[in-house]
This record gives sequence, structure tokens and C-alpha cells, in this order.
Amino acid sequence: MSLSKTKQLLNKLKAMADQAGPALYERAGMAAEVLADAAWVAAEHGGDYDRACKAVEDSYFPELGKAMSIHELLTLAREFPQAEWARHKYNLRRLWAEWEGRQEREPKAQRERVTKEDMAKAKDEIKELTYSLKKERQTAEGLVEENRRLRERVAELERVNARLEGRIEELERVLERRSEEAVV
Repeated sequence: MSLSKTKQLLNKLKAMADQAGPALYERAGMAAEVLADAAWVAAEHGGDYDRACKAVEDSYFPELGKAMSIHELLTLAREFPQAEWARHKYNLRRLWAEWEGRQEREPKAQRERVTKEDMAKAKDEIKELTYSLKKERQTAEGLVEENRRLRERVAELERVNARLEGRIEELERVLERRSEEAVV
């Protein structure tokens, strides 16, 4: 995004800073666009994304106060369509509670216990596979070199063959002439 578009969004955010309800959803979307502009974050905040977030929060979302961070607001804007916001009457705490509920219901990744013995076996297998890979690469390099040499030899033999075929044709013409002379 260009810096001028970002500036336009910031001006619009400033004009809408005191608006709530449906405008809050729109404001959150604009804030997400502004913060996604790496050039603006770099130019205005030295590339410090957290500092940029704090500046946007302080300047354009004063109503958030200590109740919710700009990061949480952006999460809600990303996770919920505007219809969900309307269903919750644009109440950020209700939306956040629903988001947390979804996170709790999502299955957690299963952890598998790994013993020292398993780690040792895995390391041994990695060593074996690394050695095998190294050997296969050497074999492949050798085959590539042999292939190159054989292609050169084939090209040389084709040149020799072409010369010999030329000599054979010449000898056939000489024999043909001699046989014609012998007949006459």
C-alpha cells in the first residue's frame, strides 16, 4: 500500500475516532490496513510494529483504554464478520468471550513423549540417512561424469564413422570405374 493511501486511512480514522457501533468494525479494518503497511511502520515508527500499534491505539482508539488492546481488536476484526459484530451489538467483550470460547473448543495438538532412547535412535537414523545420501550424491556425480565422457566418445566415433563411410563411398566409385575400364 502507498504511504498516501495510509495517510488517507489515518485521516479517516481520526475523523471517525469517536464513532462506535458499525463504525467500530470499519475502523478496526482500516487500522489493520494501516498496520499492514510495512513502509508506513518503517517510516513513522522505525520498523517497530508494536510501537506503531501503540500509536494507532492511543491516537485513534482512545475508547479501548485498558479494557482491550489493539491486538485483540485486530484479532476480532480478522476472526468475525460484521454480522457477528452486529449480533453481539458491537460489544467487544462479548466478541472476545466468544473468540476465547472457540479457542477452548478447538482440539489441542497432541504431544508425544520422546525418550532419550528414541532420540538416540533418531540421531542414528539421521546419520545413516546422511551417509547414504552422501554416497548416492557421489554415485550420481560419478554417473554424470561418465555420461559426459561417453557422450564425447560417441561424438568422436560418429566423426570417425562419417569419415569411414566417405572413404567406403570413394572406394566403391574407384572399383566401379575400374570394373567399367576392364569391360571396355
